[in-house]
Amino acid sequence: MELVTITQVSNDFEISTRTLRYYEELGLIKSTRSNDYAYRMYDTKNIKLIFQIVFLKKLNLTLNEIKKILSDDETCDSINLFYDKVNSINNEIEALESIKYALQLLINKLKVHNIKRINSDIFTEGFVSSFTHSLSQNKTNEEERNVMNEVNDASKKLSKMDGIRVIYLPPFTVASIQYIGKDPEDYTGEILDSFIENNKLWDMKPDLRVFGFNNPSNTDNGEHGYEFWVTIPEDFQVDLPLIKKTFPGGMYAAYCIKMGDFHKWGEFAQALQSSDVMEYEEREPKGMEGSLEEHVNPYLYYTSDKKIREYTQLDLLIPIKLINKSN
Repeated sequence: MELVTITQVSNDFEISTRTLRYYEELGLIKSTRSNDYAYRMYDTKNIKLIFQIVFLKKLNLTLNEIKKILSDDETCDSINLFYDKVNSINNEIEALESIKYALQLLINKLKVHNIKRINSDIFTEGFVSSFTHSLSQNKTNEEERNVMNEVNDASKKLSKMDGIRVIYLPPFTVASIQYIGKDPEDYTGEILDSFIENNKLWDMKPDLRVFGFNNPSNTDNGEHGYEFWVTIPEDFQVDLPLIKKTFPGGMYAAYCIKMGDFHKWGEFAQALQSSDVMEYEEREPKGMEGSLEEHVNPYLYYTSDKKIREYTQLDLLIPIKLINKSN
């Protein structure tokens, strides 16, 4: 039986090893380990499953939907899911058509009025009124509606990053555990969990927060490290291998994802680059150039039955500064 390493699978499918481990936690795939090799490996059957998952993800299906499809004994259930996705895509196409039509109508209006440059004087009540009238006249079997509502509705349908928030993280003290090697997220996560449970940290600090980040993202031998933080009282003492650290705080752009949707990092960073109100500001910790992943609702996680414990959401955090528009 031919086995492929997790690193090779990660490279072949262009997905992170952490994502592969999460697929395994969900029961979508299974790995194996050989006696002479410490890392996860995948056989031909699971390589095919990974291909199916990656392909279906590219069709914009969620992991829950993919899990239903892979475990579906009745093809009709999968077909219904595909129909739902087609309907969603049709809504996006309709939104794009609305924006396309509005842009073309705006172009025509500017040409008619021989306007060469956009400025605030153009969008007078009369101009917008005539624009709205033309829009409604060219849409059959619809009531006349304000052009701004038309464009706003379409924009909302198409927005992929409309949940970006600007937040301020205050300074706080953390217990940190960092490790480079085999499955660093698992290794550091187990130590962190034991530390929190042994000290019943949720009792002394019900507002505890848990953060994680690659540290480092890559090493010369292809491995990566991971570091976890949990907030602790300022006077609380920790023992090795944990280290007590002080986080200075700062301003961050935040975007919430479902666990496993780590590909959203790229989309999030791209959206930030096009923002006219904030920009990236590199700062410590440098593992991911200052970016962090915050686990949502750690109190509920640690006070729940271990059998049903699951982090279902993460906040992706990118350090930012607001753009000074006066410059």
